[in-house]
Amino acid sequence: EVTFSASRFFQVQSKISNGVNVSTYFLPNEAYLWDNFALNSAENALILFNNTFGPYPYPTLNIVEEYTYFGGMEYPNQVYISQAIGNLVILEKVIVHEVCHQWWYNLVGNDEVDVGFLDEGLTCWSTDYYGEHYYGDWEYFQFTRYIDEVRLYYAENGLSSKINQTVYECLATGTDYYYVAYHKAPLIFEKLRYNIGFTDFLEGLKLYFERHQFELVLLSDLQQLH
Repeated sequence: EVTFSASRFFQVQSKISNGVNVSTYFLPNEAYLWDNFALNSAENALILFNNTFGPYPYPTLNIVEEYTYFGGMEYPNQVYISQAIGNLVILEKVIVHEVCHQWWYNLVGNDEVDVGFLDEGLTCWSTDYYGEHYYGDWEYFQFTRYIDEVRLYYAENGLSSKINQTVYECLATGTDYYYVAYHKAPLIFEKLRYNIGFTDFLEGLKLYFERHQFELVLLSDLQQLH
């Protein structure tokens, strides 16, 4: 994938961290939020995920403010963050989420139609792990807790909503893909961590990254390591 963004109004901040040139590109109107904060958030994410999963192998990582409909979007070595974000907590969450996609999507890839919950579910879990690591609370970024989302979804829809559904299955069954991939999947990963233990769970993710870096994975590849 190739991506490109340019503006003569961009303000740029950079620092070298873990041998990586981390840079933020933001517009003047949002400087009151982005100035230093965005760069520090990206660096904190890079350090944590390097130490937890394995090293980011590229020399650059760019975080770019963009006019986009979604909160953010990931591409190899460059991620986009919506200019509509006006809150520091949400800004940090989205930056961390998109940076984490460098591990789960870019470096360890998967079919995002058939098993999209693999990269999105792990990325959401990892974003919450960042909240736990830096703020002492795995639910720090969950403005509505995943467990409450799951209970409400079942109560309203009466659907079990398994996480290993393709996008097409979700459409056919009326299942909300966003809910499955972004809310229920990370909760399942957290339940797995609770059941097998913190250390074994993280060691499994580290081995998963080590074995499948630069590959496309299936659910069975993750299951074999846990």
